[in-house]
Amino acid sequence: MRLFLFLLGVNRVESSVRFITFAPSGTRCRIMEGDTVFMAAKRCGVKVDAACFGSRCCGRCKVRIRKAGLPDRHARDEKTFLSPLDRRERTALSRREILEGWRLACMAQPLTDVLVEVPALPKVQLIPTASGKKMPVFECNHAGSEEIPPFVIRKFGASYWDAYQLAPLMSAASALIADSCGDPVCKLPFCVTIEAGAFGAEIRFPEQGHLPLPGKYLFAAAEELVNLPDIDFSAGRIHEVLESVRLLHEVGRRIVLKVEAPFTVLSMLMDTAVLFRALRRQRHLVEAALTKIRRNLVRYIALAFANGADIISYADPSGVIEFIGPKTFCEVSGRETVCLLHEVENLRPGGIVHICGKTSTSLEYMGLCHFDTCVLPGRRNFADALLAIHDRNKVQFTGHNCILVTAAPMLRPEICFLHL
Repeated sequence: MRLFLFLLGVNRVESSVRFITFAPSGTRCRIMEGDTVFMAAKRCGVKVDAACFGSRCCGRCKVRIRKAGLPDRHARDEKTFLSPLDRRERTALSRREILEGWRLACMAQPLTDVLVEVPALPKVQLIPTASGKKMPVFECNHAGSEEIPPFVIRKFGASYWDAYQLAPLMSAASALIADSCGDPVCKLPFCVTIEAGAFGAEIRFPEQGHLPLPGKYLFAAAEELVNLPDIDFSAGRIHEVLESVRLLHEVGRRIVLKVEAPFTVLSMLMDTAVLFRALRRQRHLVEAALTKIRRNLVRYIALAFANGADIISYADPSGVIEFIGPKTFCEVSGRETVCLLHEVENLRPGGIVHICGKTSTSLEYMGLCHFDTCVLPGRRNFADALLAIHDRNKVQFTGHNCILVTAAPMLRPEICFLHL
């Protein structure tokens, strides 16, 4: 009788397991609680076109969703197996696309087994430069992941979310991840929501195994941006991140702190549709908010260097040319980055500021900076190459590479120095 009840329990569990199948590859993986199609695709190695890396900004991750095992005519009846259409999806998709079953992978959440058609990735995208010539965008490696691997949590026997919020576990987890893949540097934090959360954004912590995500937007209109507070670096998760930097430095570890750019932070505080409308009609309010965000980020970087960070990894996924266009990049996001780098340049102690390849190429294409390359002797990985030029007595800017590949060996070790 007990065996029968046990088997019955197993069957009940298995019956609740849901799977997502991606066409045309045929890849199939389990749907975890709170999964979007984009999350599931990333977890099982299926590439979906997205300029913003899944941060819900670009509207390019269109996929066609069908209920598994049903004919095409049932594809429209999605209420029982898919999350409702979000307002942002209705803006990004045409009426015809909605009727044909197209959704944004970053927004659609499967509620039961689904079949997802993923369009082929576009050819290498060319974007304009200041001279009018078109150049290819920097291809991000997407190597590694922001997520904390399960073995790390098992090792410490702690709550999954403690590693996102408490300095002792955050630093220990970062060191263990680095050691497990032979990476000379420990990377912090484990998500992109630290700065937005420090400004007051609502951050959701879904089921274990998923990244924290911005929840309800803090600002619904441009007029509300005047209420943007300064960051309190003595409290909250941003304080825990800085404390983690200090703890790792005290035991002799080399540290990378990942920092999001002003435009990307603002896109987490306000719906991008509202943000772009405000840029057209009330730009002075947006620029004032970006200036405040920039000054707080400079303070954040200064505190990180003071606590022992060796490298700042600076990225602006929501503000690159291929997403917002060359005009807005030059006048808004690119300009803010250049202003931030000028202010950071004078910080002491200093270190390396490595600018994400997508952002650094955008700056170069628009003539906002120039680069020169230094080839290093010997064989080394990217982290060792960066640490070889590290000097706490000055700030050095590098770019045209991805901080996610610090453990990868370089056949020809070289560093691209950025000059403003």
